[in-house]
Amino acid sequence: MAAVAVDCLHDAVLDAVAPIVLASAHDTALVVDLGEGSIVYPGEHTLAALVNDGPRLVDLTPDRKGLAVLPNGGVGVEESAEVIWALIEGWPLVVLRGRADQFGVHIPVVPLYPGVDQHDPAVFVSTGLIEPIDADSLVVPGPSRATARRVIGGGSAPRRLVSAWEKVWSHPWR
Repeated sequence: MAAVAVDCLHDAVLDAVAPIVLASAHDTALVVDLGEGSIVYPGEHTLAALVNDGPRLVDLTPDRKGLAVLPNGGVGVEESAEVIWALIEGWPLVVLRGRADQFGVHIPVVPLYPGVDQHDPAVFVSTGLIEPIDADSLVVPGPSRATARRVIGGGSAPRRLVSAWEKVWSHPWR
């Protein structure tokens, strides 16, 4: 998988944290915010700037191992499609925050809250409130408040959380 699109319709915090945790399971990855979430990633270099100014070679390929995050900056998916395709071509893995099936596999993230639809396939996030309907569901732990704050603020996700979410990559997504 060169690109996946990740979203969580039921929890703004999970919507922001899940793409970063998933991308952190790889040596080198880029998270691109498609701007649909209510929580904004920090950073001055944005997808909107790449669309407006044109991407530079340094933007299109990683210059080091690790995780890079590209905040949105106020640009839509359609107007940024060409730049997104160029990023997907140049990076080993791109995780898109938001629903964008045209770029790769869609991975829905669903918190296990009472009343939230448990549609498969999905990554179900344990909340301690309810259990998944299907015992074979892919269930991962949710981030603590401190972890969520750190990850959304630009810090790294704890290794134990990333390790628990690594199984998402081996799931047969359609």
